[in-house]
Amino acid sequence: MRIDHDTRRYWEGCSDRKLVIARCNRCAHWIHPPKGLCPECLSDDIGHQQVSGNASVYSFVRKAPAAADPAPTTIWAELAEQSRLIVVGDLRSEGSIAIGDALTLVWDESGSAPVPAFRKADVA
Repeated sequence: MRIDHDTRRYWEGCSDRKLVIARCNRCAHWIHPPKGLCPECLSDDIGHQQVSGNASVYSFVRKAPAAADPAPTTIWAELAEQSRLIVVGDLRSEGSIAIGDALTLVWDESGSAPVPAFRKADVA
């Protein structure tokens, strides 16, 4: 994981299990991955806000299974806050998945720091 001036707030949020996304203070456009310049209005007045964690499946890919492990699925989750605001994480639900399915944020704690993962919203 690369932490720099633009990504620091995102990773600090992850360590607190909060999904904190960059947002332009001038035009309110959400920006992910985080950058120091808004792609919509070119402002460098960038703030950060926690998002809801509600999302839908934008895309996904199933990985080849390891010998003893089930095949993990990587999800491109479109956050509810804005069209095409995408966060990538692993799927933590069993069963089928389809484009547009509702997702909710969970945290993958298997590495050195928590990272976003998702489960189908109707799965307890």
